[in-house]
Formats: sequence, C-alpha cells, structure tokens
Amino acid sequence: MNKEGTLKAVADSGLPPRLKIYLAGFISREVSSPLRRALKADPAGLLGNMKSLLSSAAAVLGLPEEGLLSATGFDYNNFAADRLEAALAELMAVSLLAGEGFSDIKVLSPGRSRGADLSASLGGETFAFEVRCVNGESSLFAAGKDPVGFLKSVCLKKIRQARISVKKKNARRAGVFIVVNPAGFVQLAEAGELRELARRVYEALGEPAGEHVCLASGGGAAFHPPFR
Repeated sequence: MNKEGTLKAVADSGLPPRLKIYLAGFISREVSSPLRRALKADPAGLLGNMKSLLSSAAAVLGLPEEGLLSATGFDYNNFAADRLEAALAELMAVSLLAGEGFSDIKVLSPGRSRGADLSASLGGETFAFEVRCVNGESSLFAAGKDPVGFLKSVCLKKIRQARISVKKKNARRAGVFIVVNPAGFVQLAEAGELRELARRVYEALGEPAGEHVCLASGGGAAFHPPFR
C-alpha cells in the first residue's frame, strides 16, 4: 500500500492517539525496517494485531493502553528503526507469560542500566525475564540453517541481566525471552519446531539450573525447560 493509504489505515486503527501520531511520523520519515515493510504490506492486519496485543498486555498489567508503551521505557520521540519493535516484544512476552499461568507480571523500572525487563510469579516462585527483540532473522528458520549458535550467543549476553534481578529481587529463576520479528506477528516456525529449538539452545548453554530459554515467533512460543 502507498504512503497515503498506510497513513489513513493508522488514523482509522483505533490505536491510542499518541501511538497513531508516532506511527504517522515513523511512516513519513521512511525509516527502513521490518516494521515499515509490514505496515506497507498489510497495514490493517498489522495494526489490528498491534491493537489486540496492547489490549491483552494492558489487561495483564492493569495499565491503560495509552500509557502502556511508556511503561516499557519507550520514547515517543525516538524514531530509530527498532525501538517500537523492542517495546512490542516486551508486551508480547507479558501476554505469553500470562497465557502460561503467570501472575503478578510486572514491567521493571525502565531506564535502568542493569537488570531484567520483567518479573512474574508462578507456583509461589518469582521469575526474572530479560527480553530481546530479534529483527530480520526470518532466515533463522530457513531450510538448512542452524540458528542454535546465534540464539545461544543472545542468551549468554542477556541472561546476565536477568541474573542481576534474581539477586536483587530474591527471585528463584531467570529466563531470556527472544521474540523473533515482533512487528510481523507471523509465526515463522511450527510449535514443535520451536520447542525443539528451545531445547537445543538450552542444551548448548549447558542446561543451567533455574534458567529458561523462551522463544516466541508470531503467536507461537516455546519454553525450555517447561516452567512446571
């Protein structure tokens, strides 16, 4: 769809006003990113999925949709290609954790230099999760590709931050949540394939006790080891 049509779709989307203004500015700047390509390809579908995600995460966190992105530390004045997608990745993790039965899910203070993005409780235990948005990596799931090494390196970098929050908040377990191409809302791998990949990454990490590999792609997610 052309720019004018995409801008109209944003205006008619029903998203919070501040986000609509941001998206209009993002589109007008013609920033090259997966988000821009997804908006151009199917604006109504993407914006509808975005609205559903905001509604779901707002209900889980007990926050208004208008202030939800700001709670993640998102800056409406920052039009860098990956900033909105990183915030969407956190909200996706929130919704998926709620679907796994977690409660007391919280976005931890934005702007901190160290520590996890989220905390949540399950079965009387507190978990700390660091979220990483991975863009332009649909080739991870292409035939003949083995993404284990790449995902292992992401986990090794991010688990350190989750471990800091484990100590500070007396949490019992930690996890790294890797959200692949969050702006696409398209599942790049079947559920069984995601589960197998999460298992292989966890094994490559040395099967660390009390830690979890969490992979999300579109509406699908896999967690290894299982939370319970």
